[in-house]
Amino acid sequence: MLKLLKYDWKRNATMTLAGLVILLVAQIVNIVVGWRNGWNEQFVIVIACMLFFFSALLVFLMACQTFMANIKAYSRRLLPLPTIYTIASPLVLMFGLTIVLFLLLAAFDAVFSSLYDKTSFLRLLIEQLTAGEIAISIVLAIWGSVFTTMVIFFCMAFSRIVEGKGGTFLGIIVCILIFTIIPWVEDILFSTSEVYGFIRLSPIESGNGSMTLTFGSFNSIEWLTLAFEAGVLFCLVYGTIYLIERRIKL
Repeated sequence: MLKLLKYDWKRNATMTLAGLVILLVAQIVNIVVGWRNGWNEQFVIVIACMLFFFSALLVFLMACQTFMANIKAYSRRLLPLPTIYTIASPLVLMFGLTIVLFLLLAAFDAVFSSLYDKTSFLRLLIEQLTAGEIAISIVLAIWGSVFTTMVIFFCMAFSRIVEGKGGTFLGIIVCILIFTIIPWVEDILFSTSEVYGFIRLSPIESGNGSMTLTFGSFNSIEWLTLAFEAGVLFCLVYGTIYLIERRIKL
């Protein structure tokens, strides 16, 4: 898998590094110019969040593009590699770049809190949550990302069973159906509309006007929902492998 991951990285390295440099420069300009010109701190934060969100979206699109390129390449399918690597490589690449984005976010948070003499947001979050709650939050964020990405990968592979624009529309329809049916089924079975993770951080205003966060604990229904999603995820992975090996058209 490392060879495949290395190949995928080399194919995307130039654009990825260029994007990271642009993001870094844009954030530096945003925070420095905003601080020197006395911009409202909320305006600076909004711009920074938009830049990070757009960058995260590009990382996700890059993973999808890499997956599609891999399943379309006839030479790639001739390699003596398990098909699961075709799925795992874009996921690992996506999460690796996501970690880089998080490090940039942490650096921005530290610089922003220093320039504007504000308490770091990450520090506030750490103070409000226990180590276990932070770990659960990270795990559930990863779970939601993997689940959502696998739905997209499955639909992309499914779209390849029909050539031309018909396959594209078929993939879109299947994607909409999956994202609609799964919450509906969960609502019927478990009486919950929450899906792909169960992080519940509820703000509570105290008497002095400050805000605190409460972390919702798991209950038996949510564990059953998570188990149901695990089963769906297994079916998505198996279905994607089957489509790549048996059904897709090059």
